[in-house]
Parts: sequence; structure tokens; C-alpha cells
Amino acid sequence: MRSLNKEQIKKILFQSVDSANQSLIDEKKIPLDLSTKIFGPYSQIDSLYFVNLIAGVETALFDYHDVEINLFDSISDVDDSFQTLDNLLMLIDTLIHS
Repeated sequence: MRSLNKEQIKKILFQSVDSANQSLIDEKKIPLDLSTKIFGPYSQIDSLYFVNLIAGVETALFDYHDVEINLFDSISDVDDSFQTLDNLLMLIDTLIHS
């Protein structure tokens, strides 16, 4: 498994958001901001978008960086504080470096 730093992970994450945003009208697109809420009661996205985003991140990590992680399993193990793109970035970083 290849190691990535947080800036590289952020770039992959934002590319995945951009990719997922392409299918949405402008009013529904989520901003490229680490504080954007993506999970939980105050999420700015619906569950389908969330699933597509997570799948896109996993695919990009594997296809372009030979990093294989299962975010769906890991997200189910985190506590209620997991809500933002920054939380997702930190989770990916933890999984890659554990």
C-alpha cells in the first residue's frame, strides 16, 4: 500500500466531490470546503450522494494510488462526531497509516 500525505488525500477527496457534483444542478452541489457536512442530521447531501462520494474516493485511491481501503466498514465504526469532509479526510489518513 502506497503512503499518501494529507494534502494528497485532500486533493483526491476534492476531485471525488467534483466528480460527484457533475451530476447535480448548481444549487445542489456541495462546496469544496473541509467543513462541509456530509453525514448525519445536518448533512448537506443525501444518502445516495454520500454513497457515490465514498465509492468514488475508494475507487480513486485504488486506481491511481494503489491504496485499498473499505470506507463503508470504517464509517460504520466511527462515533457521532463523524460529519464533515475533514472527518472523512482524517479517517482516510488514519486507515492508510495504520
